[in-house]
Amino acid sequence: MSKARRAAAIGASVFPGVLAHGAGHFVLGDHETARRLLIGEGVGLGVAAAGGIPLWLTGASRHYAAVPIAMVVSGVGVFALSWAADLYGASGAAGPRPPLAAAPVELELGYGYAYDPRFDYRSFAVTAASVRIGRLRLAPVSWIALDDDNQRMRLEGTYAFWRGDDASRLEVTAAATHHRYHDDGFNVSTLEASVGGRLDMARVSDTTAGSFAELSLGIGSELTSYYVPGAGADLGEMLLGRFAYGIALGCAGSPVRGEASIYYDHRRDTFTGGISPGTGPGSGFIGLFGVEGLVHLGARWGARLRFEQGAARVLSLSFLTRIGDTP
Repeated sequence: MSKARRAAAIGASVFPGVLAHGAGHFVLGDHETARRLLIGEGVGLGVAAAGGIPLWLTGASRHYAAVPIAMVVSGVGVFALSWAADLYGASGAAGPRPPLAAAPVELELGYGYAYDPRFDYRSFAVTAASVRIGRLRLAPVSWIALDDDNQRMRLEGTYAFWRGDDASRLEVTAAATHHRYHDDGFNVSTLEASVGGRLDMARVSDTTAGSFAELSLGIGSELTSYYVPGAGADLGEMLLGRFAYGIALGCAGSPVRGEASIYYDHRRDTFTGGISPGTGPGSGFIGLFGVEGLVHLGARWGARLRFEQGAARVLSLSFLTRIGDTP
């Protein structure tokens, strides 16, 4: 394929591709993939509209908002992922890159930095682990402040009830989190459950091979307790939603394996919080955006880099080691 046509396809995937998904593939002559991505855009817009109209009619009343907001988040996710697939496919970056294989045990140690003008903490020691037993994965994570009395502990359990012969999977997740803001006089405990999955985009088209899309939805319950004598506690619920588009890193025969992704997360109970459309640093209702890269240099050692932007700015860098044989 000529460089001029490739450049034209990339340009078309940006505009009018942002409005008509699949435009980049149409310029490439791949009309079948273009049709699939345009259908994905239509489904996403339809689901988002089906949730947005009730929100508008009810004034986003908290008594009726849970299902419509979930529809808006999932619809926007499908819309964004179909556009990302067109951008990726038009770029010509597709390739038969093997997915990152998971080891039975992974251990992680790193440093995290969180800038939030509302709090004094900045630096954190980050520890994490992942233990796989068949289809079950247990993952404890801790962020412990080095310059403040603040600790966040989380235990996550994920069960993959379906796995494809590629990177595709469907899974359910349950998690418990305790976040202690001792110097600020309160703590937050959360229980949550979600369902989600990953789609290997080679199932959509050869032009999107080597990439993947993720989407999940869930619900959680949040209890905020205060250290002030006689103060009560606040109980609330939160809607969870996340979507991501990523690419596999490495090639057959190379010891380097990994993946990189860009994502949106609708939760606002993390250090990052949610983007506030108004003035001030308060956590808003939009959620957060992030990018993540994970690279394994051989069978045992690797590194993870993550950046998130919401009400706060959070950066973390961790080093990983894997124990046990990978598939």
